[in-house]
Amino acid sequence: MPMGAYAAEPTAVGSVGIRIAQIPAALANEPFAGSYVISRLQPGVAFAQRLEVFNTSTQEIKVSIYPGLATFRDSKFAIGNGRDGNDLTSWTKLSSETINLKPGKNEYFTMTISPPADALSLQQFGVIWAEVQGAPNAAGITAVSRVGIRMYIPVGNAPAIT
Repeated sequence: MPMGAYAAEPTAVGSVGIRIAQIPAALANEPFAGSYVISRLQPGVAFAQRLEVFNTSTQEIKVSIYPGLATFRDSKFAIGNGRDGNDLTSWTKLSSETINLKPGKNEYFTMTISPPADALSLQQFGVIWAEVQGAPNAAGITAVSRVGIRMYIPVGNAPAIT
């Protein structure tokens, strides 16, 4: 096979970011509240938080937003594959799943987590992802860029990760 077939560059996808736009009042003095979703949830009680996605590129981008699973083992936060889910991701709903952003623009959306009334007292883990994809290049390679906000959610009486 010719060398050029391996050197094909994927189409650029632009740059996307995601951040917490609203810190719950109860967590105002918590140093990690601006970086991670860390609110303690009670079974049967919904929790909403405002997040922001932004475009720092010079092109318009289509951003997919979705929750994904994560685990915490051996003192390490580990993400799951793509859109794989767990209890926390099934409880998580987003006000927008796709956002088109012009260059240099941002948009807010709401994440609502609704643990069922019979949710076990456990520490739950997940990620809110913001993802962009470029068009496939001549070799069929698609560039994907994904950034996320970690979720460390103690439910009920579960101890929180410190």
